[in-house]
Amino acid sequence: MPKFFLSPSIFCSSSRKRKSNHRNKVENIPMSSEFGFPQNEWFYIKSQINGHVLEPQSLSVNSGVRIIVSKQRFGYDADSQLWKCDNGFLINRASGKVIDIQGGHIRTFHRTHICQFDQKPLSEAQNQRWIYLPEGYISPLNNNEYVIHVSGHFGIEKLEGAHVLIRHIKDHDSHKQKWTFEKEHDQPAILTPPIPFANDVMSHSTESSYFTNEIK
Repeated sequence: MPKFFLSPSIFCSSSRKRKSNHRNKVENIPMSSEFGFPQNEWFYIKSQINGHVLEPQSLSVNSGVRIIVSKQRFGYDADSQLWKCDNGFLINRASGKVIDIQGGHIRTFHRTHICQFDQKPLSEAQNQRWIYLPEGYISPLNNNEYVIHVSGHFGIEKLEGAHVLIRHIKDHDSHKQKWTFEKEHDQPAILTPPIPFANDVMSHSTESSYFTNEIK
């Protein structure tokens, strides 16, 4: 089967009518012309419905772990929420694994989750390569009728920990399916203090003991 790459411009001319009155990208981020994601940057993938961002469940670095949405974190705590695009693969900084369609294919009549998994060779990676469409959708590179979707109804989709699925693209409920990007260095470099090393703790403990003895 011949290999080919799809450009976002192809989808702009689609006969399918979609709303396009949303600003979907954070300004001043250089976008990859081929796949539509920020290039040469670590970035957050942020849901437009709740402001939460994609990350592996329970901060896991294991293959097969599902992707959920969580409250955005910064500094030392942010690695599991940061992604980079490389040739259509979305790579997690903490685990080094890529966003993957769980089970390897979209199940039409069942829930299809996304997960993180070891990156595959290009010839086997149909379920691991993504494209960002102009309307704000993130779609499998080889099937732009399906997109990444925050699961839930009646407010559940706005909660931290909501599951993320692959669903058929929608117009009426599209706020669950639209995403923006935010660069890592748009945020303060450090907001969470580092964990002290054991010798630092011992040194501090010794000093405290010394001053306590002096007071006595």
